[in-house]
Amino acid sequence: MSYQSLFVGIDVSKYKHDIAIVNEQKQPVAKPFVIKDDLDGYQAFLQRLDDLAQQYHTQQFYIGLEATGDYWKNIYYFLKQQAKPFLVTVINPVQTNAHAKTELRRAKTDPVNARDIALFMAEKRPKASVDRVPVFDMIKDLDKQIYQLKKQQTMTVNKLRIE
Repeated sequence: MSYQSLFVGIDVSKYKHDIAIVNEQKQPVAKPFVIKDDLDGYQAFLQRLDDLAQQYHTQQFYIGLEATGDYWKNIYYFLKQQAKPFLVTVINPVQTNAHAKTELRRAKTDPVNARDIALFMAEKRPKASVDRVPVFDMIKDLDKQIYQLKKQQTMTVNKLRIE
């Protein structure tokens, strides 16, 4: 059996990522699995994808992951650096939640979320995310920190006025 494309859903969290993989008919091709959010976990993930590519003669992987805080950035940039046939898409969680509701799914476990993301990728086939230079992310992070410091400063001044 061969599949031209496989669809990968990654439910991103702080220390681990749950992963589900489905084929073009939206059937799972492997059991959902978990990787750590580190280089060893990423390499184990690549090895799994290589094994599936050989087993099913897959030419293209559509990989979707939700933009969960900043936790998605490490795996996203790692996958973008690979010379593999990956189309990596960062998805707004609102989109996948709405898609899951249309399927009348209520469960909210990490493996189920990963499967929902994979099904979303298989059905919608969104375009790959456009890379932006990492320095823009750094600027955005600095801007957030400045905003939080100004907010904290205003709160402190207001407390002092009350005292």
